[in-house]
Amino acid sequence: MALGKLKCLASRVARETQRLASRVARETQRLASRVARETQRLASRVARETQRLASRVARRIQR
Repeated sequence: MALGKLKCLASRVARETQRLASRVARETQRLASRVARETQRLASRVARETQRLASRVARRIQR
């Protein structure tokens, strides 16, 4: 009897572990996508700002 209960419990733990692992994988993927988008957005902003400042410096040098 005890062995049967133990096997049932082990099976439940395995299912729950699998469920949580899938959830963690999905959440990690979601956050990775968000980080990638945000990084891209900030990189574009830095590039634009750098270009703007470079133009400003170039104009100042030409004077």
